Amino acid sequence: MKMLGRSLLIYGGLIVLILIMLPIQGMTQQKGTDSFKVEFATSVVGGGWMTISEGLAEAIRREYPKAVVTVVPSVAPENPIRVNVGDVELAVSEITTALQAMNGEPPYKIKADKVRAICGIFEGKFTFIIAKKTGINSFADIGARKYPLRLSTHKKGTLHELLIRAIFEGYGFKLEDIEKWGGHIFHLGFPDSAAMVKDKNLDAFLASSVVPHASIVDLGTVRKIRHLSINDKVAEMVNKKYGTVRSVITSDNYSFEDKDIPTIGSVLLMIASTDLPNDVAYSIAKALHK
Repeated sequence: MKMLGRSLLIYGGLIVLILIMLPIQGMTQQKGTDSFKVEFATSVVGGGWMTISEGLAEAIRREYPKAVVTVVPSVAPENPIRVNVGDVELAVSEITTALQAMNGEPPYKIKADKVRAICGIFEGKFTFIIAKKTGINSFADIGARKYPLRLSTHKKGTLHELLIRAIFEGYGFKLEDIEKWGGHIFHLGFPDSAAMVKDKNLDAFLASSVVPHASIVDLGTVRKIRHLSINDKVAEMVNKKYGTVRSVITSDNYSFEDKDIPTIGSVLLMIASTDLPNDVAYSIAKALHK
């Protein structure tokens, strides 16, 4: 499985570079183990992260038949905390969320000082989907028309919600304005949001996923939808604040798009506790890096 880069394969006091900038020690100095048991927290059932996590777990099981890797449902903002307190050994987390937890920044009240990264998984692209029926062609349109949008921001406290707030503010209005204009804010996960758009009970939602994503491909076959792009000025502001990066959704990914969509992205990590033995961490990283 191809990872984002070898520089992400540095764990704890031996190995993790991007989260804590500790001295790098050669991975070849660490011996692995073929027998271990871990629980791996991911996202809600049916979410994109759940599917990806099951694939990662299976890759580890194939490499180490004696290993027991159990994928368990979770809520993204809780994953760094669950790892920190020892509720699970492994979890998925966007890098920005992990850093917020490690630094004790809002919405986290304490520092998750036992969180480390094992590897990068992929760059998730933030995808703002909106029904064409709204007549909205840009974020600027929402503010200019004071559109009463039925919008899902994802769960409260997630990076998705923070990004929606920052993007809207970059275009001159606030998330709270949506309800002042007669709209409604929902806090639903990706699968539920897509289902509600399909059923015409929701106008728009923000998701972070691999591209193309099957749920959006499917949605595009039953509803007329479009992506909203993020301009350079707003993207730069958001990236500086939240550590996201400039990205693009190319038109060849979705049949309903005829041009590339400039957006932002965030690296998805597999995180673990510093209490996880180094030989186990090494074996997991090795299995995923093959």
